[in-house]
Amino acid sequence: GIDDEDDSYIPDESEHINNHFNTENCLSTRFTQQGTILTQNEVDRIASDGENLLYFSDTSKSLCYITNVSSTKQGNGTSVTKEISCRWPYTPVLDLIYSPGSLQFVCATKTGVYTCTIINSNIDIELKLTQQWTYVRLSADKNYIWLWTDTPRSSQLRTYSPKTFDCIKIFNLKEHPRFLDNSTSFCIHTNILGTLFQFKQAPNVMSHRKIFHLTLCDSIDLHELCTIRLGECEIDHEIRVNKDGLFFITNGKKRLWIVDQYGKKEFVINF
Repeated sequence: GIDDEDDSYIPDESEHINNHFNTENCLSTRFTQQGTILTQNEVDRIASDGENLLYFSDTSKSLCYITNVSSTKQGNGTSVTKEISCRWPYTPVLDLIYSPGSLQFVCATKTGVYTCTIINSNIDIELKLTQQWTYVRLSADKNYIWLWTDTPRSSQLRTYSPKTFDCIKIFNLKEHPRFLDNSTSFCIHTNILGTLFQFKQAPNVMSHRKIFHLTLCDSIDLHELCTIRLGECEIDHEIRVNKDGLFFITNGKKRLWIVDQYGKKEFVINF
């Protein structure tokens, strides 16, 4: 397995909060790989409404809604999909979520936020917000849509009404030094905000290894609850949370991390 403790990085002032979590790596006994689903297009971003899946494919420039998954005749754990698709005419989707507050999928690009609604076997796309961002990520709970955006002049976390997209609250992240690290993905569950960050590499270390960690914060005032080291990662890593408050984190290295809201972590090896 990956040895988290021999990676070179610059420690931060908050690591002492839960340093004992850093060595407690556990192969999960609750979660195992069940099989492989073959989609009709390459998947770049994906979200679930609890029953079906919507994904964005940059290769085919399309949104695809999976309506059914069925086993192949080979019976080797491989399944195929039945899908509804439509062309995506805008800039690439950087994040895609499902909003339980509006019962819609929501996706973000560097130039706008869109809702995606499935109506009579069609995908209806509607522009809700437009601006130029250098970084944009989304999350949602039953009350709000959360939008994290960076521009050359600002870094903000905003909450919006899920139905009207009226802005409710704005956090200026430059006032929260923890959020000035290299953030790559975040999600929200009840009052806990989970964010993935890449460690800043030590300037005197010749290494191309990317190291990342998860920070859990109180979503009311963004004060830090704990930070959990997760070892190596590739460029593409994402975090999602289920209804039970378990955070699921991909690292691009065939490992799926599962972290609970108290910082306990386990992992599944994907083959």
